Amino acid sequence: MKEVIRSQLFQLFKNKSKLYVLIGLIAFGIIELIFAMGETQEGATASQCVRELLPMIIMFLPFFTGIAAGDIAAKDFDDKTVYYEIMSGRTRRQSYFGRVIVALIYSVIGSVLIMVIPIAVAAVLYGWGNDLTVGQAVLRMSLLLFPVIRLICAAFTLSIIIKKSVGGLITGLICQYISLSIYADQGLLAEKDSLSLALTTMYRLLNIRSRYTYGLSDIKMRIIYDPTMHISEIAGIIGVSMLFAAVYILVGYVFFHKDDLN
Repeated sequence: MKEVIRSQLFQLFKNKSKLYVLIGLIAFGIIELIFAMGETQEGATASQCVRELLPMIIMFLPFFTGIAAGDIAAKDFDDKTVYYEIMSGRTRRQSYFGRVIVALIYSVIGSVLIMVIPIAVAAVLYGWGNDLTVGQAVLRMSLLLFPVIRLICAAFTLSIIIKKSVGGLITGLICQYISLSIYADQGLLAEKDSLSLALTTMYRLLNIRSRYTYGLSDIKMRIIYDPTMHISEIAGIIGVSMLFAAVYILVGYVFFHKDDLN
C-alpha cells in the first residue's frame, strides 16, 4: 500500500491542475470576503466573517472535494495504471485503500485551507471581534471536516463505480447546487433531520443561535449570539458523518474487489 500512496502523492505534485483549482478557490474566498466586508456598514470583524460569510465560502467545498477525490480515485483507469498495479502483485485492497488515504489527506487539507485562509486574512485586516471566540470558531470549523469527509467518500465511491474522474465532478456539482439551494432557503437549517445530509449538517454548524434584546435607556436593538454546542450534538455530527463515510467506502471497495476492471 505504501507504494500506491507514494505513487499517488507523486502524481499530485506532478499534475498541477488540482493545485490550481485549490489556489483559485482560496483566492476567490479572499476576494469575496474583502468585497463583502467592504459593504458592511458597521465595523467588520473576522468572527463576523465566520458567522456570516463562511457559509458562502463552504459552498465551494463540494466542488473542490469532488474534483480532487474523483481524480485520485479514477484517473488511473484511463491509462491502465490500476491494471498494471494488480498484475504486478499488489492486491486490490492495497490499490483501493491507498487511493482512499491520499484522497482523504489531500481533500481534507485543501478544505481546511479554503476555510481557514480567508478567515485568517480577515483577522489580520479587521481584527477578531466578539461575535464568537477563537475557540468556538475552531470547534465549528473542525466539526465541518466530518461532513466534508462524507462528501469526499461519496465522490470517491461514485468515481470508482463508473471508472471515470467525472463521477467526482458530478457529485460535487450536484452537492453545490443543493448547497446553493440551502443557502437561499435558510429555513432548511432548522429541520430536525438536518444530519441526514452532509450539506445540511455543514450549514447547521454555521447556523449560530441568536436572540434580540433592547437596552433600558434606548430602543436600539442588540443581537446576542449563543455559539455553544452540546456534547450530544457534537457526537451526532461526528457519528452520522463517519457512519455514512464508512458505508460509502465499503460500497466502493466491494464493487472494486468484485469488478472485472474491464
